[in-house]
Amino acid sequence: MPRPKRSGDGFQVRGKKGLVSYVVAIKDPTKKSGYRQIRYSGFTSKKEAEAHKRQTLTQRDSGVSVSTTNQTVADFFPDCLETHIRLKELRPQTAEDYRHHLHTYIIPKLGTVKMKDCSAIVQNKFINDLQEDRNKVNQPLSRSVVEKITYILKIGFRGAKVSGVIIFDPSKEISIPRSSNKKIAKEIPPQTLRTIRQEWWL
Repeated sequence: MPRPKRSGDGFQVRGKKGLVSYVVAIKDPTKKSGYRQIRYSGFTSKKEAEAHKRQTLTQRDSGVSVSTTNQTVADFFPDCLETHIRLKELRPQTAEDYRHHLHTYIIPKLGTVKMKDCSAIVQNKFINDLQEDRNKVNQPLSRSVVEKITYILKIGFRGAKVSGVIIFDPSKEISIPRSSNKKIAKEIPPQTLRTIRQEWWL
């Protein structure tokens, strides 16, 4: 197994996809050294990892608790969504739609990703990939469904930040592609158009 490549400044490139990771040290009195190392990974470039690391260090040095949890999206989102449903007193059908979208689209694709590693790039790729998904009748997902799925992501990561699972909310940077779920007008073949005209005038 190939060893991860070190850049000499705390960043590493790992795996076949060449994703970048970094490590920060935070105070932990339960450790003999007094510190615990936390690894953040899943970044597609060193620039993205550096930006994330600056925010992490700013939070840490400001006295904000940096989470040591390895909770995944599947671990955190279901309870968080249920809390949101209760607090907002959502209509039963809306609540059921949210649960369906969470377990049908979000958890199968993002469920194993650690909350602290689910960057804006990871989420935007997930949103982009939704354009390839199909519903029960094999049709592309409607824009309203994609918007609901995006809203669920925002609910989850906003709740994670408030509860201290993550130090900042990456869902603020996600957006729905303009081309998502737009109906594409198909040109009517000339032969079909002639047939329609003939039938119309008979």
